[in-house]
Amino acid sequence: MRLLSLETGSGPAFDPAQALYRSYGFSDGEAFTDYQRSKFNPFMHLDL
Repeated sequence: MRLLSLETGSGPAFDPAQALYRSYGFSDGEAFTDYQRSKFNPFMHLDL
């Protein structure tokens, strides 16, 4: 495995989760697999 990707929610309720992911090195990125990008579902990726 070389890349770990996740889809999460947006808005104040998800700010703590996104901060946690960023603290582990995740960064914002493109949608993956069947997901469609919207303002409600940011995508984050971590190179392993």
